[in-house]
Amino acid sequence: MKKTIFRKTVALLLVTILAVLASCGGNGQGTETDSAFPQSEETTTAPSPKGLLLAANGATSYQIVYPEGASSVVMSAVMELKNAFSDGYGVSISYGDDYLKKGETADEGALEILVGKTNRPASSAIYETLQYGDYTVAAVGKQLVILGYNEEGTAKAISELIARLFTEQRTTLSFTEADSFRLTSEGQIMISFYGDSITTYTGYSNAIDYNATLAENPVWYSSSKMAVTSTWWYRVLTEMDWDLCVNNSYSGGRVSHPYSYETRAVNLHTDSGVMPDVIVIYYGINDYNNKVELSLFSSTYDTMLRNMKAAYPNAQIYCCTLNPIICTDNGRNTSLEQNGAGVAITAFNSAIVRLADANGARVIDFYTTIGSTLYQHTYDNIHPNADGMKLMSDVVTEHLKSDYS
Repeated sequence: MKKTIFRKTVALLLVTILAVLASCGGNGQGTETDSAFPQSEETTTAPSPKGLLLAANGATSYQIVYPEGASSVVMSAVMELKNAFSDGYGVSISYGDDYLKKGETADEGALEILVGKTNRPASSAIYETLQYGDYTVAAVGKQLVILGYNEEGTAKAISELIARLFTEQRTTLSFTEADSFRLTSEGQIMISFYGDSITTYTGYSNAIDYNATLAENPVWYSSSKMAVTSTWWYRVLTEMDWDLCVNNSYSGGRVSHPYSYETRAVNLHTDSGVMPDVIVIYYGINDYNNKVELSLFSSTYDTMLRNMKAAYPNAQIYCCTLNPIICTDNGRNTSLEQNGAGVAITAFNSAIVRLADANGARVIDFYTTIGSTLYQHTYDNIHPNADGMKLMSDVVTEHLKSDYS
């Protein structure tokens, strides 16, 4: 459950942050492209005792600033905020990234709404106070900082701000010290995902911000194929309102590879020590497709689960059965029911069910619920498109909602 952290010393904290900002100056990070928008001429006026005047009479002097190269999660949140200005106050607010030219420093007096971990000193000062799962909205000088420890937290901060300030039709929109808030995901369920290419995504399954072992993980999915919010695992996060712990998925990965069952299986926690409450495994299709012997697959799947349970004794583990695929490369398999070695996919799935039961894990049965229909919703008879992802997420969330009602 989320809880609000009430700060009786907010004013003192902001004074301290402002003092830090005055001494540190801008950092001037970014790539060499034109600035997204001109800086405001009002740069030296002290903030009004009434707070920040964000909009009045259908106009605003503020701009929304987000990190250069922001992900689809942050950009969706930016658009949510932009639309809130338009729908609630009839205001068309400009927006752009935080790019600064070489030698240029950020204007700390610029009228900016800083979304996410921008290169502005105000964002940096606030970020240093956050812990895993935290997200906050606060005024620093003349700037409004909307920031989470991670991108999902930033999106939650925007949604919370809109729920608090944009619910009534008014002619002016001000943000005062009383409107500041800081929330934490303390008590929130943390979920990790473990799998192969079908569960990868650039910036998540290969992001060392979560766990250093992810650095070399190859990915198959990126924004060129679909938004991260359309992937099956991210849909599960959204539907359950849980937080991502780690997505340790590896394109081309096999259960039977030692790196899988010895190393990756025990790296489903964050580098800061946050442990998963729930682990969902969808893994094994590359073993099946590459004709790995069933006995080897079974023994290594068992080792993987045993190692995972030893590393995360308090986590509930879910093992997903495999969806049928068609892959004609190198004569591996051309049938939905068996691979190139003539071994049925049901044999692999029976092993998964048996080993899950033996190790105290629960089963999410993709094969029975989706079965041979999934390949019709793929890019290549293997990797699901957005429709296929939704089929998968619907099955998982149905199980999880039943268990965590």
